[in-house]
Amino acid sequence: MAEQIAPGTWWLHSARGSNVYLIEAADGRLALIDTGFGAGAGSVVAEVESVASGRRLSHILLTHAHFDHSGAASEIRRQTGATLVAGFRWPRRCGR
Repeated sequence: MAEQIAPGTWWLHSARGSNVYLIEAADGRLALIDTGFGAGAGSVVAEVESVASGRRLSHILLTHAHFDHSGAASEIRRQTGATLVAGFRWPRRCGR
């Protein structure tokens, strides 16, 4: 279950072993910060839906390429259509 830790900011607990956050921008758009392990993509998407029912995830922001932060990025992007933003070169082994 997501925990609101500040106005417009939730810590998503479904990404076990990782820290994944959902943030709401001033204009109402939603962004995910990191995605957790690949196997948890469905759980993260479901938890976003529980927090923001019927609202579209706009962006996925990745802090770095470690699999516990970016492992579910491709699948969450596929499921949501969110724009993926990474400030690093994506390692070939992680896929796109």
